Amino acid sequence: MTPPHNPVLIFSEGISFCHVVRPLIIAHWIRELSDAQVLVAAPTNRRSYFEKDGFKTISIRTADPVRIYSRLARGSTLYRTAELNQYYRDDRELLIKTRPSVVVADFRFPLLQLAAQAGIPTIGITSASCHPEFQIPNSVANCFLGPSFIPSGLVDGLNETWFGRVARERVMRSISRPYQASSRANGLPVLGSFFEYASQGDLCLLSDHPTVMPVKNLRREDCYTGVLTWNQNREHQDTSFSYDGSNCKRIYITVGTQESMATDFLPEVIDALLKEGHYIIVSKGGRNFQIPRTHECLEVHDFLDENALLTTIDLWISHGSAMSIYNGLYYGVPIISLPVQADQHFHSVALLRLGVGDLLRPRDLRIETLLEKVKHVLTDAETRTRCNSLRKELTNGYITEQARQRLSEFLKEAI
Repeated sequence: MTPPHNPVLIFSEGISFCHVVRPLIIAHWIRELSDAQVLVAAPTNRRSYFEKDGFKTISIRTADPVRIYSRLARGSTLYRTAELNQYYRDDRELLIKTRPSVVVADFRFPLLQLAAQAGIPTIGITSASCHPEFQIPNSVANCFLGPSFIPSGLVDGLNETWFGRVARERVMRSISRPYQASSRANGLPVLGSFFEYASQGDLCLLSDHPTVMPVKNLRREDCYTGVLTWNQNREHQDTSFSYDGSNCKRIYITVGTQESMATDFLPEVIDALLKEGHYIIVSKGGRNFQIPRTHECLEVHDFLDENALLTTIDLWISHGSAMSIYNGLYYGVPIISLPVQADQHFHSVALLRLGVGDLLRPRDLRIETLLEKVKHVLTDAETRTRCNSLRKELTNGYITEQARQRLSEFLKEAI
């Protein structure tokens, strides 16, 4: 067994804020549950998040996030084969350099394969939507809808037929191919599909809640984490939003921190919502765009302290990221999601299934349709009741405590 003074290596891919928060929370759990040294490998521009909390860090290279999210918005594969081959080279060097006792990786598939080959215990962090047994909904994600002249409802209908099954299999082969080619080139086992690469680990942490994202046939190594919430303020995060306690409905709008979601629809949406008498708060997520509007009932911020804000919000019009959806539901806020990518879409479908919000695929975005959904969600008492009920379930901490117990037992055996 590797000597106990060797570190637990935590890898943060850091391509989006979600992929910083998840490994950061797990790093805290490991520090609380064991005496292990924790070393975090992260992109240079993400290291400060970990260092502020007292973790030692080293820099790693990752693929360009802009390219990655552009691919996801088109329904393409996450990484190219050349990028994965570079990851295998870098990760071999990382393992030799750090000699870890345990490897924890958030969406770093080559590192998990290499660590397993070397006999190092592994913990993967992934989403339930990336599990091999996740049931993909019949509703088709925006990135797979195809030409705009084909109605989305027709695409959804075809998705339930043999044609849809063939199309899904073709997409799966396409997005799996780079991972399989790279594994083969690097002398490692070739896994069956992208889902198997994305859900590796002797312990596989599903960063979801089973009520929101259920997987019926869990493997022995699988463990839900429950909602991963983070209370630390981001650098330059704004806490200056106003709240006067008035009766007008407060609507929060986000477009995500990446460039995959277009922002050109915002002025028209904001104008329509203001005309309806709502108070609008927009977070730009650090993105570089302008909203050429000024109004006494409109606030535009770069980043916001959502933990404080969401207690004052009546409705969130969201870009659909899993972290945003969980943040909203954790505070009992109904959500209308505009998901671009597949994972965003799958989490957004859960809003409909649970009756705590709605979704509108960006290709189908019409002001009249959005206003109808806004009116329904804001005035429907049952939606609010279901939001409050789900909030109680998400905040009781039972699932998270189970995950912490599994992690503690794993570390005792592995270190």
